[in-house]
Amino acid sequence: MSNWKIHLFFGFIITLLGYFLLYKFNQFNFYHLLFIPYILFASISPDIDHPKSKARKIIKFLIFLSLITFTILTLFNKQFFYFILIPLILLFIIEKLKHRGSTHSILFGIIISIPLLFINFYLPFIVFASFLSHLILDFS
Repeated sequence: MSNWKIHLFFGFIITLLGYFLLYKFNQFNFYHLLFIPYILFASISPDIDHPKSKARKIIKFLIFLSLITFTILTLFNKQFFYFILIPLILLFIIEKLKHRGSTHSILFGIIISIPLLFINFYLPFIVFASFLSHLILDFS
């Protein structure tokens, strides 16, 4: 089993390779650079099911930030109250995950890649490749 630094390193290599291919086929735009954190996170995302993983700490921090944001927004507009439920539900789901369970599956990789289809056709493939590198490293 590899540690998070090795997963992140291979995610970075895949990001560079993916961006090189986008550039080579004249599909690269500078706004694609904004997705580097997302692509790199994909390389460690299967480990959100491990209680002490970096990925879980990052996700919990983002959930905490969104909870604060929605709470503040609710003070100004009561309609945002229901949005507070989203981070709470995500936190509940993350706490119930079993290590090497559903997050270590191809389906999970597809689920985290699909949203980028709305932005660019090629980025989900880079995210999925980064995610897949984690599975290959874990099971090799």
